[in-house]
Amino acid sequence: MKIVYIVTMFLIAMAFLNLTGCNRASKSNDERQRDIAVEKEIANFWGHGTRTFISDNLPNGYKVSVFYKEKNNLCIWHFQRGDSIDRCIAGHRLPLSLIFECNAALYDENLDKHYEPLDTTLTLTIDIPIVKQLDMDAADGDICFMDVNFDGQEEFIIAHPGYNRTYYACFDLVNGDDSNSICPGFLTSMDGEVYGNLVGGLCGKTEFDHKKKIIHITEQIGCCTKVETWAKPGLGVFGEAKVFKKIKSELWANREKHIVTYQLVNDTLKQISHEIIK
Repeated sequence: MKIVYIVTMFLIAMAFLNLTGCNRASKSNDERQRDIAVEKEIANFWGHGTRTFISDNLPNGYKVSVFYKEKNNLCIWHFQRGDSIDRCIAGHRLPLSLIFECNAALYDENLDKHYEPLDTTLTLTIDIPIVKQLDMDAADGDICFMDVNFDGQEEFIIAHPGYNRTYYACFDLVNGDDSNSICPGFLTSMDGEVYGNLVGGLCGKTEFDHKKKIIHITEQIGCCTKVETWAKPGLGVFGEAKVFKKIKSELWANREKHIVTYQLVNDTLKQISHEIIK
């Protein structure tokens, strides 16, 4: 009986191989060429010129990986922590620090040359500092962790350039929303009148008072206008940050300086004064 079983299984295997061979043989040359093209496309889904970075450390407790395709300016971050946090983020550009790390990893000291850092997967130390204030340079594509909403958990911050200033995109890795309809599965940045306007650089500054839990934003607009905004998390709907005071200083053509002050009154920001300095 054992011999019969072995012979039967052998015949079934041979029949399967013959059937597979017949299917392959029955295909035309054009069909086989299309199959090869599809296989190549699947194997090289993202196309030529991609880099993947995987952290060998745990910055702020997160497993971090980055996918980057320079030609299409595509930079995707992936954060994992424990069983509850698994986030994907579309970044603005690859940080300069990672570019340096990549080049160093691909450098051959014996040949004294760099290899082309394309189509590579590298395991690197990815340093993402935890900071108390935002003073990064968007030209370097800087990144950091910072608790911008004073909830005890650091958000992931990406600096990106604006006109004469730096803006900061803040991603709430713990409580953020990744069920958006525009880019399903990707975590959206914190927005609104406060977190959508955090600035730095030449014409802006954002200061965080961690004791009083107040955000102070100063922004120069053009040559003659300065706007100062004070905001506090917890004042808006669902605990969102809300502006509770704003001062707009504007220098008029007749050299008069107009200072308009707004304050939060009954949940609405209202003008409470207009001072003119001649």
